[in-house]
Amino acid sequence: MTPEHGTYPTHLAFDDRREFPHDAEFPLSLVFNLSNWRYREPWYYGVSHGMAFVQMFRPRDQARLSQSPSGAGDGNPAWDFQWFIPKYEIDKRYRFTMRAMYLPFESAEQLTKATAAHRAALQE
Repeated sequence: MTPEHGTYPTHLAFDDRREFPHDAEFPLSLVFNLSNWRYREPWYYGVSHGMAFVQMFRPRDQARLSQSPSGAGDGNPAWDFQWFIPKYEIDKRYRFTMRAMYLPFESAEQLTKATAAHRAALQE
């Protein structure tokens, strides 16, 4: 978890080297404040009140995963993502694919097993 809202909140894929221009005054601190950590597989989860919310993405979509200890209010963590389109074209359709699960949390190993089929399907 990040130390505070907006401080190193966003994790990129290990091979995501894309850079996007942005206004220094852009008000959403989760978007361009990058973590030093990189992820290998595009999925993550948060746990609250014994329940896990899991988000799983296609690797080729290069979603950027963000977290905040208080982004949804004091004591209420937030798990967000961003999806950027480099060199986009007007009037062209773009889309990404993700899956989500909400299930009782037992352990990280349990979530890895419970999501395995979904994550494998997203690899295709």
